[in-house]
Amino acid sequence: MIDLKNKKILITGGDGFIGKKVIDNLAKKRNVLTQRIFVPIFGSHDLKKMEDCQKAVKDQDIVIHLAAQSLVRHSYENPVNTFETNIMGTINVFEACRNSFFVMSILNITSDKCYENKEWVWGY
Repeated sequence: MIDLKNKKILITGGDGFIGKKVIDNLAKKRNVLTQRIFVPIFGSHDLKKMEDCQKAVKDQDIVIHLAAQSLVRHSYENPVNTFETNIMGTINVFEACRNSFFVMSILNITSDKCYENKEWVWGY
């Protein structure tokens, strides 16, 4: 387990449902994590642009990658944009992290929309 004290954390997709919950949970632990915790929301950056990903992860210790185009109807109407965002965006985040001197850990979360629901009792 990674000690989160004094770690800079980047959360992509921080404006989504899960991203907000992650940020809220980290904020509750601020007294444990200290004031140095940094939780930027990807907001003005574009996952499809490697330069934006490199700038965002530049001096982060931990990256929690949640960003995606997750709207099913939109994915049907704009499949190319969905693939560019979800596949190339993830590759760009990973590659930027791989080339970063500071990033020590990446947590990648995917959507339940990419799995067929088989009504299993265990995770996919």
